[in-house]
Amino acid sequence: MTDPFQFSKKSLLDQQQALEERAPDEAVATWVELANLARAELQRLGLPASISTSRDPVSLDTPPGVCIHIADRYPYGVLFSWHAPIIDTESFREKLIAQKMDDPLVVRVFEVTGMIERAVHRLLDKAGFRVFIDNSAHRYYEFRVLAAPARLRGVKSV
Repeated sequence: MTDPFQFSKKSLLDQQQALEERAPDEAVATWVELANLARAELQRLGLPASISTSRDPVSLDTPPGVCIHIADRYPYGVLFSWHAPIIDTESFREKLIAQKMDDPLVVRVFEVTGMIERAVHRLLDKAGFRVFIDNSAHRYYEFRVLAAPARLRGVKSV
């Protein structure tokens, strides 16, 4: 697997607007394979999981479950998050638009999202994936998948 941090470091050290610099296709190809292996493992465990890339059109129709994202630009690599179906409801979106961040429902959805993301992190870790919780932005956590277990390296995903 190609280490995504080598591109992040270059991006952060470059004083020009390097955040738009794309990772080489060879690196992205390794991340696609890693994302497919992680998705297959999560689905094997009964968790719905989908994959998106930076090149996919922006959509409000994110499927519920684990969202695995392949970032060919900063922050680079394979990241995952949890998408709860309630986030797609009109009433929940109205609360966010009104910035009612102290609303009990909003607070609870964010709490549960964090718990599930940590659980997915732990599941992938237990399955042998090299995972990482990145807090370099100091605003939120980025959950990353860095490498597949040795038993799966070189195995084509379905």
